[in-house]
Parts: sequence; C-alpha cells; structure tokens
Amino acid sequence: ALVSESDNCSTVGSVGVSGPRDYTCDRLGQNTVWIFQDDPSGNEGSASFVLTVTDPLGVCDATPPVITPNISGNLGNNGWYTGDVEVSWAVTDDESTVSSTTGCETTLITSDTSGTTLTCEATSDGGASSASVTIQRDATAPTASASVSPAANANGWHNSDVTVSFSGSDALSGIASCDADVILSSEGSGQSASGTCTDNAGNTASPVTVSGINIDKTAPTATASVSPAANANGWHNSDVTVSISGSDNLSGIATCGPNVIFSSEGTGFSNSGTCTDNAGNVSATATASGINIDTTAPVVSVTGVADGATYILGDVPTAGCDTQDALSGVATAAILGLSGANPDGSGTITATCAGALDYAGNGGSASVTYTVLTPQEATADIQDEIDGLVDDRVLKQGQANGLTQPLNNAIRSLDKGETSAACSQPVSYTHLRAHETVTLISYAVFCLKMG
Repeated sequence: ALVSESDNCSTVGSVGVSGPRDYTCDRLGQNTVWIFQDDPSGNEGSASFVLTVTDPLGVCDATPPVITPNISGNLGNNGWYTGDVEVSWAVTDDESTVSSTTGCETTLITSDTSGTTLTCEATSDGGASSASVTIQRDATAPTASASVSPAANANGWHNSDVTVSFSGSDALSGIASCDADVILSSEGSGQSASGTCTDNAGNTASPVTVSGINIDKTAPTATASVSPAANANGWHNSDVTVSISGSDNLSGIATCGPNVIFSSEGTGFSNSGTCTDNAGNVSATATASGINIDTTAPVVSVTGVADGATYILGDVPTAGCDTQDALSGVATAAILGLSGANPDGSGTITATCAGALDYAGNGGSASVTYTVLTPQEATADIQDEIDGLVDDRVLKQGQANGLTQPLNNAIRSLDKGETSAACSQPVSYTHLRAHETVTLISYAVFCLKMG
C-alpha cells in the first residue's frame, strides 16, 4: 500500500504504523490499519484504512463445511411429527467454496414411519463433513375402546356400581394415556360414559361411548295375597291360593314365588315367598299366615224321633235338633221344622233340622220321616195283622173272629171318644205271643198309657 504525507509549515517527521506488518491465514478478512506521523514541532497526524486479506488459493482453509438441517412440520410429543415433514439443509463454509454435496436436497416425508434417517454430506477446501437427522412420523390417531365391569345380567341390568374403563391401540408410536375410569353409582336406566386415548405422538382417538347402562340397586317389594279372602270369622270353606306378587319402580319384577294352593282342612296354614327384579335384587320375605280351612259341613241330626218309625197319637216323642262341628265350630244351630201332619197331629210327618252353619260358612241339615197313627188307625192295623195271620194259616178264621170282634168294639168306643171303654175290651194274646208284631205291642202300650 502506498502512504502519502505532507506538512505545509515544516518538514515531515517520522511515520508510525499501528497493526501487524505481516498478514497470515489468521488475518483473513477485513483488518483496520492506522498510520501515525509527527513533524519536528511535535504535531502528530493519523489516518486509517481497511485492509482485506483473502485466500484465493485456499491455502488457509482448515475447517470443513458447516451443515445445518432445517426441519419443517407439526412436531407432536416425544419427538414424533403428526403430519408431513420437510427436511432441507444449509451448507456453509466461510473460508472456502463448498465443492460438492450428497443427499442435501430437500426431502418431503408424507408417510408414517417409525424412523427415517436422512444424511447430508459436503466437501470444501477445509475437508468433508456430514450431518444426519431421523424423522419419526405418526399422523394416524389411535383407536379407543371401552369396557364395562361388572357385565350386565341377562336382562341388561346391574345392581351395583358400574366401572367403565378405557383402553386403546396404536400401531406405531403406541398408547401414551387413556381417560380415567368412570364410575357410575347412581340408579337409573340408559346411562352412558365416554372417553378417549392419546398416542405417544400426541394424536387423540375419536371418543368412544358406552350407552344403555341400567343400574337398579333397590330391592323390590313383595306381597302375599290370599284368594278367596277369609270370611268374617277368619275361615275358608274351599281351597285357598296364596300368591306372591311384587312391585319395582325401576327395573321391574322378573319373578315371584312360590305360589301355593292349600286344599287340606286345618288351621294355621301359611306360605312365604319373595320377588326378584330384573336387576337381580331380591325382596324381603312376604308371608301369609293364619289360614284356616274347613270344607266339611256341620253334622246335624234329628233327635227324639226315628226315621221310618210309627208312633201312636198322644205318645209321639218330642223331636229336636243336634248340631256338631269338629273343626271351625258351630256358629248357628239347626232349627226344627215339621211338615205333613194332619190337624189332629197324625199323618206322615217329616222332621227337618235346617239352617245350621259352622264358622267356615258350611251349611248342614238333616230330616227324618215317621208316621203318627190315631188309635183307630192303630186298631185297624191290628185287624189287618190278624187277617194276615189267617192268610198265612197261622190262625184259623174262628180264632181270628174271636180277636177282631173286641177290636171292632174298641174302634166304636174310640170313635165316641170313650178311650177307657176301648181299652177294656177283653182281648187275649196268649195264643198270639209267638206272632206279636210291632203294631200289636204299640196298641198294648197305648192302652196302658191311656189307663
């Protein structure tokens, strides 16, 4: 470099330079140089200039190119990209020209990959260098699923808390997390829970929902009913059915039982049962007790007179009623009724005991039919008996006439109301004793009673 100097008043003195005199490889680039000069009077002047040192022959480059990757894309989590990735390279060398590059072109990664490695290599006068990047791309969302625990019963109901858990699957980056379990503890039908999962790249699955979750924790109510109902006395007189039924305000009744039919007589029968709702809850036991059954009518009998008997007017036993019941007991005794008698009390008479009831409502009755003869009818019957003995050749007609004549006299006395005269007729039964009949004996008893 040329340096000029001048001084209009005096001669120029010495000249000085600030800075190195020699410029080597460590001075490549721009360098500022200062020049100082003074005159004999002691005045000093200075000037500077920029000296650029270059190395056109490359004798000073000892450093290879610098390679910098430029990555453009949506970076998710854990070093994963969740979309297309563009990789470009910046290759620089401040000391010499880059002479060659390999693999340093811009690359676009559009497919998912667990790891694609790209390498850029460059050479300059300073030597060769390389740089690599590995790209992980997962742009696919995971798949979420939900499970219910415990499982619903066959009717689609639960009778306890229900836990809905979420899990997922991801073929590339893997599952990082899923939503926390949802616990459904309230009763109700048609409940649901939703959740999702996220993979390691940060992709989120579409929410998954479990619906139609039905929860019923409350037991149903059971009732035992009796059919037919007992009467006012607490008794039944037919078969009794005890049915178990129930009510449930949520899942509804599934089953009830057992139902029982009581057909035997007795007291204090009972039946117990429960109901189960569609969720599997079981009711408290329902019981119908104190069931009393009497299907047998009370035993009614006519007292005093016998069925088919024959009595003489004036000597007829007093008819009556007797009512007995061995199980529920007699509520209403039978009442006597007589029918068929003539105005004088004779005739074919029916004695009926009716209206009997036991406490179960069973009714009972009884009747007998007997004959009440007037003395005349009784005497005429004796004559008929004697005629029968003649027909059977037990008596001869002469013997019979001796017997029937006093009887005829007795009938005439009875017709006149002369009872004593009728009974005083001399009738001998000595020869008839082997052939006495009920009628003859009755006549004799009649006469004795009448004096």
